[in-house]
Amino acid sequence: MSLIFTATAREAVPDGAVFFPGQPPFGVNIHTPGHGPKISALGARWVRWGVSWADVEKQPGVYDFSRADVIVADFQKNKLNILNCIGLHDLNPVRPDPRQDLPGYLAALTAFTRATAAHYRGRVGVWEIGNEPETCMAEVFNNPETYVRIARTLAKAIREADPTAHVGALSVAWMDRPFITRCLELGLLADGTIDILTFHGYHRANLMPESGLAADVAWLRAQAAAHAPPGKRVIVIDSERGYAIHPFLTPKPWDNWRNIVYSETEQAAYLARHYLEEIHLGIEISIWYKDMWGEANFSLYEGGPDSRLRPMGVAMRNLAAQLPDNPKEMANARYAVTVAPASTVEMRSFRVRPRGAGRTERLVVALWNPVEAFDGKFLQSRQKIGDSFYEAWRALSPEDRVAIPVQVAITGLPARRVRSCQLYNLLDTDGKTLKKPLVLTAAGGRLTTESLPAGPMPALLVFDLAPE
Repeated sequence: MSLIFTATAREAVPDGAVFFPGQPPFGVNIHTPGHGPKISALGARWVRWGVSWADVEKQPGVYDFSRADVIVADFQKNKLNILNCIGLHDLNPVRPDPRQDLPGYLAALTAFTRATAAHYRGRVGVWEIGNEPETCMAEVFNNPETYVRIARTLAKAIREADPTAHVGALSVAWMDRPFITRCLELGLLADGTIDILTFHGYHRANLMPESGLAADVAWLRAQAAAHAPPGKRVIVIDSERGYAIHPFLTPKPWDNWRNIVYSETEQAAYLARHYLEEIHLGIEISIWYKDMWGEANFSLYEGGPDSRLRPMGVAMRNLAAQLPDNPKEMANARYAVTVAPASTVEMRSFRVRPRGAGRTERLVVALWNPVEAFDGKFLQSRQKIGDSFYEAWRALSPEDRVAIPVQVAITGLPARRVRSCQLYNLLDTDGKTLKKPLVLTAAGGRLTTESLPAGPMPALLVFDLAPE
């Protein structure tokens, strides 16, 4: 079965050509395989998963892919593209341990990787080498020289087995600039076998998902461009991001506090804002952590596949329905969109073009106020004491600027082309409150909406347009 990418028109984008045309960025880390229909129903088109070395090679040199084949077939049946993560720290008990015999480990892992890439030739969209090497068995893989040696060896093996494959490297747990810089200086990209750099979108400048992300991505893209061979395109993707939920007002550990929220509403808002920002930045793949089964409430589903879909899962599903294409293909260079009055409100706009029978052009505008205020409470203070962060929250007051009234103005879009303008509720579960009509005013060559409240949960404005 071939990959499900389709050709489409392209625009100039920050890091070059579109690698995965027609494919939206929404993806999920898979810890409980076999539930493809549930994942696909969320609008996800990518799954990050790894073929288990220990499961496939139980005798040295003998590979049995039968169990992995069942999982891959489920992904493909449900139109899910695969990002296969080679977990360097997921050791095979019948093969050498890298802490004791690194050359033997690398030789065995290379043979397994080559066999796996050959077996799944044309069925895996991206091969990612390692998972958070600075933290997972860091005594081995946090050494840039060691990581580059492993990454280049495995990338070569993958390319030999499947010349059409895309290969990603780094998979850093945060934007660890010294580690990244040293890996690139050591020639991570030099031979052209690696064409994707992956990072994990945790650890922003503060808790909120969009803070610092644009600067981080711009820096990583600049590094990729500077170190890639002449004429080689290297893109940047986000292969893991998520938020855990802790009981209200419990301390947050200092090394992980940016990944912890107190409510499902906050968690859902941050998922939406993370995707909106990464789509705006042209990130072609953005993987959410994770699919099912608890673990500090990271999961999109509360338990198994028949359990409750968390609000953030609802937000993903509703957002994916309105932004169904590759982020680089949804860049809005056509219509000028502004927000008034000027305030702290963030705004992103996207242009969804016609593709296939019955689909019309769509302009999508997202608004949000980047403050920490959820479920009637406002963050009053945050301070670090010892190895923990402590927060004080209070009830909202009329003076708190949480839901800011704004109007959206659009120029370059004739009123006659607007078939409808709807305000979408990203937390709607059954379609009853999904959308409501908005009033537009046309004057002076621009369209202006009625006053709208922009709060911490993004508001989505969707303009369905008639053909020109």
